[in-house]
Amino acid sequence: MNSKGLTFTAVGAGTAKVEAKLIQNPGKTNESTLKTVDSSMEVVADSTELTYSINPVSDLYATLDSGVVKDAEKLLAPATEWVFNGSLGRKVEITAKNISGEAVAIPAGRVISASSSDQNVAKVAQNGGDIVVVGNKAGKATITVVYKLANGSTKDETVAVNVKADQVVASTVTADGSNDITMPTVTPVTVAAHTLLPSLKIVDNYGVEYTDAELVRYADLLGDIYR
Repeated sequence: MNSKGLTFTAVGAGTAKVEAKLIQNPGKTNESTLKTVDSSMEVVADSTELTYSINPVSDLYATLDSGVVKDAEKLLAPATEWVFNGSLGRKVEITAKNISGEAVAIPAGRVISASSSDQNVAKVAQNGGDIVVVGNKAGKATITVVYKLANGSTKDETVAVNVKADQVVASTVTADGSNDITMPTVTPVTVAAHTLLPSLKIVDNYGVEYTDAELVRYADLLGDIYR
């Protein structure tokens, strides 16, 4: 559980009831339940017939060929900052549906291997069983992915990618209206500018969202300036 929601881990096939409560003053004498939500969840067996597919990959910026992107953002091998944990690549996502066409949540980390039809256009960074596609130069290519199914077999599938040279720019900027902050009056202090605006979010022209630490990491690329 985190501030955004709940994560469930399946331990066996079957149906379970899920009950969530919004509690005011938990653990105190005046504790009270504000709202209760009931639902059910079905866990399917590995042998269940599912249809797998790779989600379409949205347009990519030509990151590797860019002269304004930091070198660390172009690394294809694990590092503190590299394309896999950055915002400029696109993670390849595999989805599954049952015979009724209903979406079935499946664990990530299913990719065995992946390759690009044209390394001049797009390249692949792999971290365990997950991959990210990063743009090199403007053009079109296909990514061939081999991944595992729940029943232990494998499937190979291709997905098209379109890389564009259009410079990354901020398309929309949103934030909460106000924020009261108490600053020291004697000792100078450095404050990350984005923390002064609650829920600050920038969306670029490729549809990529930047929040929190990403606003600092990509400040030069986005050209965000605080006054």
